[in-house]
Formats: sequence, structure tokens, C-alpha cells
Amino acid sequence: MRTWRMRGGVALLTGAALVGLCSCGGSGRPGGLGPLRGSPTPEASASEAESSPEPGGEPGAQETSDPEAEELLSRVEDAVAEVSSVQMTGRMESQGAVVEIDTVADADSCRQTMTHPLVGVVDIVRLGDEAWIMPPDASWLATENGADAAAEYAGSYVHGPADSPEFAELTSGCALPGSFGVLHEGGEEAVLTMGEETALDGAPALTVEQSLDSEFGPAHGTLLVAAEGEPYPLQSTFDMSYESLGGISMTLTQSWSGFNRPVTVSAPAAGETVELAELAPGDNPFPLDGSSGLPLLDL
Repeated sequence: MRTWRMRGGVALLTGAALVGLCSCGGSGRPGGLGPLRGSPTPEASASEAESSPEPGGEPGAQETSDPEAEELLSRVEDAVAEVSSVQMTGRMESQGAVVEIDTVADADSCRQTMTHPLVGVVDIVRLGDEAWIMPPDASWLATENGADAAAEYAGSYVHGPADSPEFAELTSGCALPGSFGVLHEGGEEAVLTMGEETALDGAPALTVEQSLDSEFGPAHGTLLVAAEGEPYPLQSTFDMSYESLGGISMTLTQSWSGFNRPVTVSAPAAGETVELAELAPGDNPFPLDGSSGLPLLDL
């Protein structure tokens, strides 16, 4: 039997990002905000399996997932693997801090805007293997040349290879993935059950509930799936308490729409663009200040 676990997000935020958002201090990465990171090793999983009681045995035994829920998630994965374009939005809130992201993407292009309380607003355009990124004004001010760099370049896109060392961390999430990060197989087990039928924006929806006791604390996820037509994911909500970080809580909400609708992404005008290769070292704002903890919605 497959063991599925819903990702807490299309972009799971790193533990370091959470620490930075809530000013808890420290720079370690205790794992992702969701059940994908910090998974036990195969050796540890095998050891736990040998020592764990079978379902229906001693109190505290791992419950088993509803086969109907597992089957529905398999259908969702098959459906999204064939999607040619989509619009995705995400919102993460933790300790009063909010990160938001809005993405529209197809196989060859993407436009993404991220708003991060530690970094500011970042605008990303990707066309094939090229990318244009507009950093926040504060990122220019943080360069060696500071005010001079900001006066020269603030409000400009920086153009360069999408996979360049300066861009890769930001552009990796600006793409059309196969599974949208809704599903993941293996690792920590999550118990999946079918919830009540509901509606989202007037469209009937099926509900899959997820519960998980991870090494960082309890988690709960809800996924709404279109009940008519293709079983596309409509919205997911993931709540988690990081007991290992003093009870920090996180809520991540994601929504998907515009499946297979044409996407038009255009390169910024030449007058709005500066070439990455032509920036003086003292003017280069990359990597963006704080981007080492920037939670990317890895869609």
C-alpha cells in the first residue's frame, strides 16, 4: 500500500525561515514547515517499524489511512501531471508575520511575485533559461555602494541566466512542476481520511484530511479537490505547531486555479533592465539580503 503525505505547501518553508520570521534566533535548519523535510533515514524507519506495534495492537499504535483518500490523492497526482499551465497563490503566517506569493506558470514561462517581511517585494519573470528579477529597493541599499546603487538601479529588473548562482535560489520555484507539491510518497507517515463534501467559490469539492505527529510537533492538513471534472486540487491548508521551537505555530494556505488556460509572460522592457553580468561587484544585490531564509513556494 502506498503511504501518502500531503506537503504542507507547494513551498514548504525552511525551519531557518521560520526562525527568522519570528526572531527566535539561531541559524540551524530544524526541518521544513511541513512533513517533507527532516524525514527519518531508511535505517531509522526500519528500526521504528520493527519496534512499533501493528495497527489495532497496543494503545498509541499508528492508525491507517482511508483507502478512499489514498485513491483520491493518486487521481489528483495523475491529473496535475498533465496540466499545462496554472495560477497558484500561497500565504504563510507565523507569529504575526506573513509571506505571500502569486505565481502563474506554464512549461516554458513564469511570472511570480513574493512579499516577504524580511526581504520586501520580489518580482520574477522567467522565460526558458532566462530570468529577470526586480529586487526590493532595500536590497540595492544593502550593497557595497548603497545609496549610489539604489539611485542608479532601484525599480530595475536584473537580467541573467535563470540557473546562475545569483538567481537559482529564487528562480527554482518559478516553474510548472509535475505535482504542485500537493503529494509526496514515503518518509514520515500521515494518516489520511475523507472529510465531508463541501464547496469552494460555488464549486463542489471533496475533502481529504491529514494528521501527522512529526518530530517537530503535531500537524493537520486539509485538501479540497474538485468533485466535478478532473480531480484538480483547489485549496490546501496546513497547520503545524513546532513544539521543538517553543510552540511556534504556522499556517500555510495554497490555492490553485486557471488550469490549462493560456499564459502570457513578456520580458520587461529594455529600459527597465540591467544586465547581471554588467553590474559592478559593489552594485550587485544578489543574493538578496535575507534570501538564505527566504521561503520559496517550490511549486
